[in-house]
Amino acid sequence: MTNARTVTGSGLIPKSPTAHEGLRKPVWYKGKIVGYETEYSDTLLLAVLKANNPDKFRDRLEQTNVLEMDPDKMSPELLDKIANHLLKQALGDNPAVIAEVDRRLAAGENPTFEEAKAIEAPKEPRK
Repeated sequence: MTNARTVTGSGLIPKSPTAHEGLRKPVWYKGKIVGYETEYSDTLLLAVLKANNPDKFRDRLEQTNVLEMDPDKMSPELLDKIANHLLKQALGDNPAVIAEVDRRLAAGENPTFEEAKAIEAPKEPRK
């Protein structure tokens, strides 16, 4: 596991006394200091790393503007995921209706939204 000493020693960050060397805290026993322990702060080390080397240690977050996306540059798998998500949003989470729309699309048809809304799920036979 990487700790404050190995990261600082590698030259990734300038030496920060608290982040690198830790904080010495006294160990008490029966009212007397019997020694010291060093406490390291991972949170402080991460803050120093992010501040001094943001390209390497920044939080990774990618935002995409849907209006700027080019469908011609998307993989077929991604287009299928988007289409399925939009169908579920528009038609509800009815697998039979979505399967029928998928079947019609695979057959080369171009069903409209109104036609898709008119598709009813098959009714179960009454007993």
